Amino acid sequence: MIKLLRLIGEEITSPQEIKGGLLPNYHNLSTELNKYGVHTTIMCPTKNKTTIETNKDYTIKKIKVPKFNTRLWFYLLNKTMEKEIQKEDYDIIQLHNFYYYWLQKKLRTPNVLTIHGCDIKLKENRRFLNDKSGWYSIRTTIFRANKMVKNAAQTIGVSKATTKEINKYYKPKTKARTIYNGTNLDLFYKTNKEIFNKKYFNIIFVGRNVEWKRTKI
Repeated sequence: MIKLLRLIGEEITSPQEIKGGLLPNYHNLSTELNKYGVHTTIMCPTKNKTTIETNKDYTIKKIKVPKFNTRLWFYLLNKTMEKEIQKEDYDIIQLHNFYYYWLQKKLRTPNVLTIHGCDIKLKENRRFLNDKSGWYSIRTTIFRANKMVKNAAQTIGVSKATTKEINKYYKPKTKARTIYNGTNLDLFYKTNKEIFNKKYFNIIFVGRNVEWKRTKI
């Protein structure tokens, strides 16, 4: 059994509480990986007490990290997760976005870096422009992004467009590859195309209807 650790910088919810792209990324993809002999441990911070939840497909470790709205919190996050990782041997570590810049430099285990589209076009993302702590400032984030892409054994984009931009702007040592977010195959499956009437039935968007998705018509 291959042991995969997925490090996420935000507290994740249960599969029943659908909230953004993290749900399909950690739940559905980890469930599918288990079928191929890969057991996933998902580790994320929480401001509450440390908890460990295990089901037949994967394990979730929520590690207590006191919340501060400054750069100090991100450093504390990296140091806390570094201690937790040392408690167990993993075959591969996946880093989600640019939270773990300091930690990545100390990893001896091969690591892969997953990047979402909103993390590539930094100058267009209000999360970076409005941040008061300085952690999400465009200059520091671009610096961390460049370093993390170059230090990763493999970089992953969650769409072809994201992967193309990673290779264009960050130029990783190993060309970035696309791995889509996991899909719940009980809800989405192939069917008879004839049921769709092209005259009246058009799908223009599937996803969370939030501002940065730019779904306005």
